Amino acid sequence: MTERIAVGKIIGPHGLKGAMRLKSFMDVPESIFSVEQLVTDLGEIVRVKLLHKARDTFIVELSGVVDRTQAENFGKRVLYIHESMLPELSEEEYYLADLIGLKVLDYEENFLGIIENVEDYGGGAFLTIERQGGLGVATLPFRREFVDEIKTESGFIVVRRELLIESSEID
Repeated sequence: MTERIAVGKIIGPHGLKGAMRLKSFMDVPESIFSVEQLVTDLGEIVRVKLLHKARDTFIVELSGVVDRTQAENFGKRVLYIHESMLPELSEEEYYLADLIGLKVLDYEENFLGIIENVEDYGGGAFLTIERQGGLGVATLPFRREFVDEIKTESGFIVVRRELLIESSEID
């Protein structure tokens, strides 16, 4: 796992008094407000105060941002926490970041590649897999019907090979 985990993103200013819109990446979106301080992708330490919920985002105040000009200058920054702040998981649980670097096998235990990234743009997570032998990149929806077994402690997952989407198929 990486040292820092992305938990949200500032997506723009809201109003004239420095409020900002925040998109939470957490399973329980409101849990981002239980974190005392967050770190931006530029290394700034910020405190976030919830003003109210607005559809699938939150309207928040950020420490040090007091007007719209400062909010606009703050930009669209990703917010992180240090991995040591994450709660302990049970034996059968894992974080998506834990999947990066795992071997990808099919049902016959043939090596297919390595998980290079896990991406989620709101419609569910996708695994980006660097294929074996220089065959390029493939993606796979991270859902039960595509991924059969996950063994983070053993360093692999088992997938349905025929469902891999080659990057050339989506260009």
